[in-house]
Amino acid sequence: MIFFNGKELISSSTKIGGRNYLQHSLDFANNWSLPVNNGEVSNNKFLNGKTVILKNNGGQYGNFSQDLPLELTYQDVTWSCFAKADNLGDELHTEPWGSKGLYNQPLTTNWTRYVFHGTLNDNKNGHRIALFFWGQPTNKGNVYIALPKLELGPIATDWMPAPEDFLNK
Repeated sequence: MIFFNGKELISSSTKIGGRNYLQHSLDFANNWSLPVNNGEVSNNKFLNGKTVILKNNGGQYGNFSQDLPLELTYQDVTWSCFAKADNLGDELHTEPWGSKGLYNQPLTTNWTRYVFHGTLNDNKNGHRIALFFWGQPTNKGNVYIALPKLELGPIATDWMPAPEDFLNK
C-alpha cells in the first residue's frame, strides 16, 4: 500500500508498471503500423528518440498503432507520450482500439508529456488489441509524437525501452 497524508493512494493489489509494452518506441523501427501518405518517422529527435510526424493533408490524418500482447486484454493500463503540435490547441487522438479510454488531447507547441488511462478490451474475439495515435481532422497543422510508453496500472513512470528491444539487437 502507498499512503499520502494518512490516506491510501494505492492498494497492495494494484499493479504498477514500469515495463514498457510498446516495442521500438525509441526509433519506431519495427512492430509499428505507420501512416504511409499522411505521416513519417523523422530523423529529428526529442530526448534521443525519433519522432513520428502525423501530417495534416487537407483534413486527412494517418494513424499509427502497435498491436499489444493478448495477455494484456482487460488490464487497466497507463500510456504516455511526448507530443506537440504546429498550432496551439490542435489535438492528438489516442485510444486502445475500441476500449475504455479514448482521448482528444489539446496540445501545446512545446514538447510536453501527456498521460492517459484506460482498459484494454478484446476487439476481435481474442485476436487483437492495439494502441492508436492520430491527429484530428480539424487540426490546422502537424502533430509530433516521441517516446510512447504503455504500462500496467494507474501510474506513469519514466520512459524506458521495452525489454524485447534489447533482445532484438
